[in-house]
Amino acid sequence: MKKLLSRKFREREDNIKRKFAGKKAEATRNYNQKLKQLLNIK
Repeated sequence: MKKLLSRKFREREDNIKRKFAGKKAEATRNYNQKLKQLLNIK
């Protein structure tokens, strides 16, 4: 039982990490796009 619980907990942690990783990647992409736009304007 304890093993099952720890596995479920780990899976949930992995899912949370994956979500945050996706958001982080999206944020970096947006940041890079804005930087490019600023550089193109000048």
